[in-house]
Amino acid sequence: ISSDQTAKVTENTSKLKDQTTEFAINSDRKGVVESDKNLKNQATLDSLSTQKPIDAPKAKNELGNTYPEGVTEDKFDRYDAEGLLTAVVTRRIVVIEGHGSEYQKIQSLNGITYMKNGEPTSEYVWQKETTGPKLVKH
Repeated sequence: ISSDQTAKVTENTSKLKDQTTEFAINSDRKGVVESDKNLKNQATLDSLSTQKPIDAPKAKNELGNTYPEGVTEDKFDRYDAEGLLTAVVTRRIVVIEGHGSEYQKIQSLNGITYMKNGEPTSEYVWQKETTGPKLVKH
């Protein structure tokens, strides 16, 4: 290897070391910036997770205007064309802050079904949402 080639190799090696050092410094700076961003984002998420969700008030409806606050229960029987009992229906109207919901428990020969506002629901929902110490019974 000639002295010119040795000088070029040395020069290239020096330039490569300088570029490697500069790259490492820039990477460290970017890492610090990214780390700061991540910490800020995490702090924002933490503050949001500690806030309680805002419960939007339910709009008043016709049932809420017709029935008093609390639970109103009605029971009635359904008969077929021949006058035979086919079902016993228990209806509860629950009014909370002017918003009313209608619950039905229908007992027939085929079993017991539960409804909330005309949609099928479970016994658990029937029990949980129509009974409670804060609900006044009428």
